[in-house]
Formats: sequence, C-alpha cells, structure tokens
Amino acid sequence: MTALASTMEKTDRDLDEALSPDTDFEYRGWLVRLETTRADDVWSGHADLLYADVHRCRVVLATSRLDLPSARLALCARARDFIDDWSTRDHSGNTAFLEF
Repeated sequence: MTALASTMEKTDRDLDEALSPDTDFEYRGWLVRLETTRADDVWSGHADLLYADVHRCRVVLATSRLDLPSARLALCARARDFIDDWSTRDHSGNTAFLEF
C-alpha cells in the first residue's frame, strides 16, 4: 500500500468516526473517548486516550471549529496521530506512563 493510499484510508476512517453518533472508538489497542462542547456558534473539545483501561493522555483542539463534524474529525486525527507516534517509539527501557 502506498503512503498516499494509507493516508486516504486513515482519513476515510477518521471521517466515518467523526460523523458517527458514538463518542468512543478503539485504535491500535487504545480506547479513545471524544467529548465536544458548543459555546455560542463554535465547537471545542478533547479526546481522552486510555491504554489497558487506564487513562494515559488527553489531546485537545488547539482552535475551535464552526461545526460538530469538523471538531470531531480534528479530534480523531489528533488522537490517532498521538497513538501512531507513541507506537513508533522504543518502549524497552523505563518508559512507563506516569500516574496523573
């Protein structure tokens, strides 16, 4: 699979999840929980990332969005990017998560 095809497939999955009424999805063994809020005419939100049923990270929208699908799409992309980046790192040493 080419890099472009892989990117397009990932974008299609993100869009499907962003438009889905469900707020949780699994990706590479992680559970992602989306939460969006509306203030006036803009949407903001965050995604909580759980690994092995433990909350490990929260990613947030850096800017607000004008509609719910674009806010959810941005959160899905940020969550997947974090998980993809984390998955490529070496975890052979003392790289465990810290407790919040």
